[in-house]
Amino acid sequence: MGLSLGYLAFGVSDLEAWRAFGSHVLGMDVTDADDGLRIRMDDRAARFHLQRGADRLAGLGLEADPGTFDDMVSHLRSGGVSVEHDVELAARRGVGELARFLDPAGTPVELHHSPMLA
Repeated sequence: MGLSLGYLAFGVSDLEAWRAFGSHVLGMDVTDADDGLRIRMDDRAARFHLQRGADRLAGLGLEADPGTFDDMVSHLRSGGVSVEHDVELAARRGVGELARFLDPAGTPVELHHSPMLA
């Protein structure tokens, strides 16, 4: 069951500062989204999802192979982890399917597959 880092989601108090930082400092492609900004650095539609809010890590996107996604969700549940499928969040993140759970520190982890390409 292989996983890779798909994206990071952050709450940010100053979207315009992040727009400037992403485009002018990091040299990445920054686009508007309904709930904030998206920053692209490669062939994926976004590697950073920024939404207005308290400055914090709002989600860790772990990408799974579509063929193992259901097995991973079952594995988490069998280990006592509460996992919720979130169709609305999957659409906002630009992925085919998304299951959300919390890590031991309370950080939302977003297991997903089939990310949208740019």
